Amino acid sequence: MTRGKWHFSARKLTKAEKCSPDCACFDADQLPALLEISQVRPGEKMIPFGTRREEKIKKLRTDRRIPADHPFPVVRAAGVICWAVMVRHAAFAAVTPASRNIVKFEFEEY
Repeated sequence: MTRGKWHFSARKLTKAEKCSPDCACFDADQLPALLEISQVRPGEKMIPFGTRREEKIKKLRTDRRIPADHPFPVVRAAGVICWAVMVRHAAFAAVTPASRNIVKFEFEEY
């Protein structure tokens, strides 16, 4: 799927792979059937993987030294941000040793 200057792809894995900031792995059985891809909205928050509290995406972006004028998409599952591309992925639908169906999402910028 292509959206603006981004190309989005998904593929099924049998086990989790190490990911760079432009990809993320999730437990496919925990994801809803429909995902939304859009720009981040001012003031939006997410719970980054490995933490238990919400953080503003703006702060996470700043921590990664991504310029404010550099647009990046977010992926939402049931209205919850599960991945801010190039920034962080959320604890939503995390891959565990019990995960049997894993999906790897990748974004490429044209």
